[in-house]
Amino acid sequence: MPNKYLPALLAALIFCGCTAANQPNKNTCSQKLHKAENRDDLIKQMYQTGFLDECLYQYTPEQLTAIWQIPVIFQKDDSDNAGDDAPFGLYVVHQPLNEYQRPMFYIRMNQTAMNQVGSIFPEGYFPDVLPKPDFIEQYADNFAPSTFRPRIHPTVYRDKPGDQIQHGTKYFWVNGYRIISTGIYPHGAIISFNFYKDGRIYTPSELRNKYRFFK
Repeated sequence: MPNKYLPALLAALIFCGCTAANQPNKNTCSQKLHKAENRDDLIKQMYQTGFLDECLYQYTPEQLTAIWQIPVIFQKDDSDNAGDDAPFGLYVVHQPLNEYQRPMFYIRMNQTAMNQVGSIFPEGYFPDVLPKPDFIEQYADNFAPSTFRPRIHPTVYRDKPGDQIQHGTKYFWVNGYRIISTGIYPHGAIISFNFYKDGRIYTPSELRNKYRFFK
């Protein structure tokens, strides 16, 4: 006798298989994540796993701390003393999914690096591990409206004429809904380098019409 539940069971199995296939595969990250040797290596790993892919967002701060061997903390734990033991002056902050924000990771400088160099990119250029930004926006008052703003600190950094990174300018890399953006800070300093799993509310103005139905 035919099993009356068989069609429904097969449909459920097909649905589950398709859903699983569409989910980020943590194994693709495990092949690309390793001890972070320096700033450029950290950015390269985050670019590959949190921008070209989104498997990075399946990891907890504790897991990433063990892999990268640098501090990775929750946003609620970020403070002036955070990342004091970071081996090359950078640590990573994670904002998990909640009712107000979507998942993100961002790179920050510890206080020593802030006092010594004052910017994540003190040479005034983005590293070769990144392509050129997809969008560049300039703001007269050094702050972009309605964007994530890190804590404000004095900085010793000063941009120079001819540098790729200039004051009052915000830089974006866009891959669908995944977005990388820089925070805006006086004198061209970049003290926050942000990776958004779904960054439509932080999108450059040229894309706002495309994402105007986003809630």
